Amino acid sequence: MQLKSLISQLSILVVSILLLHNSVNAQEWQEPQDSPGWNPQSFTKLANSAPPKKIALLLPLSGPLEGPGNAVREGFLAAANKAKAKIGVQYYDTTNKNISEIYNQAIEEGAECIVGPLLKPEVNAIAQLPHPVPTLLLNEAPIVGQDNVFQFGLSLTLEAKQVASKAKADGHTNALVIVPTGVWGEEIAKSFQETWEQENGFVVDTLHYSQQDDLNNTIKTFLRVKASEEREKKIKQLLGLHIETQPRRRQDFDVIFLLAYPSKARQIMPMLKYYYAGDIPVYATSTVYAGNPNALRDKDLDGIIFCDMPWVFSNHTTTRNWPEQFNSYNRLYALGMDSYTLATQLSQLITYPEMELPRKSGVLGLNANQQITRRLMWGQFRAGNVKTV
Repeated sequence: MQLKSLISQLSILVVSILLLHNSVNAQEWQEPQDSPGWNPQSFTKLANSAPPKKIALLLPLSGPLEGPGNAVREGFLAAANKAKAKIGVQYYDTTNKNISEIYNQAIEEGAECIVGPLLKPEVNAIAQLPHPVPTLLLNEAPIVGQDNVFQFGLSLTLEAKQVASKAKADGHTNALVIVPTGVWGEEIAKSFQETWEQENGFVVDTLHYSQQDDLNNTIKTFLRVKASEEREKKIKQLLGLHIETQPRRRQDFDVIFLLAYPSKARQIMPMLKYYYAGDIPVYATSTVYAGNPNALRDKDLDGIIFCDMPWVFSNHTTTRNWPEQFNSYNRLYALGMDSYTLATQLSQLITYPEMELPRKSGVLGLNANQQITRRLMWGQFRAGNVKTV
């Protein structure tokens, strides 16, 4: 039981580290455009360069984050093997190491392109260094205007913006937001709300739930069903009659944005339906789906519309047997595959900024902030199964 608890805690840590604090402007994922930090002339040399002959991977390959690091590495190597290109790949374990020294070591040992690191503190450190070779950071950092450095990662804040745009395009206006307590939930809720309001939507109310909450009572109160019951009780007492009535939920919203992992979403969705909100569309990020088909368990998620990468919807056997608490691993594997594509084809995106590359983790593009953006696919739970929409 202690091991299971530790694994669960580590998985939450992994997802939080990888996905937290990644935000972009509302429309950046749709259309790259010029900005004060974007200087195409500064990338002329890279745009005209040949693919690298040696690539260095900077990843955590031991310790508590060995799993995520290995998933990225295996995906990268799989893509390299499939391409059959004569490119050398050398990987460096960043666990408990000085990341700046490793970066410089990789360059001294002949790396012509560097992919990584993965963790945000390490990415921030590398962002402060000179970048003599093209560098693809696998998390967000302040790099606008710097030569030879780009960002590529799994951004939940970016997903939240895409969810907002999708829900608005589907004709909804007044949203309830349900997110976990804490910094992570606040960041994602803020990202959703920014885009939602920019597209003339209105966030009516936000529920922050915790692991300790009595979700039944919390959601009942949030939907104002409890208040409705109390009003009806008073009316009956005043009239002195035994009349049959049905409580009502609040009527000021037409859509719900949900941020939750599968186990929590399986608790929340039945309660939304039980408390008379079953007719309201629910939109979510990729965290709601474990990434592996499980109709028996996921039938409680029926109706949820969510975004995710093409790789997940294609249900590859390579990663389908991983435990649910490691549901981010299959996405990290796809991140690794696409990192290889970018390391070898980044010059194309620089030369043609309007260009898009349909790949495993989404339709990739390069925006004005030197970020690789991912336009995702959409799925919906129906009878416990995921159907693309």
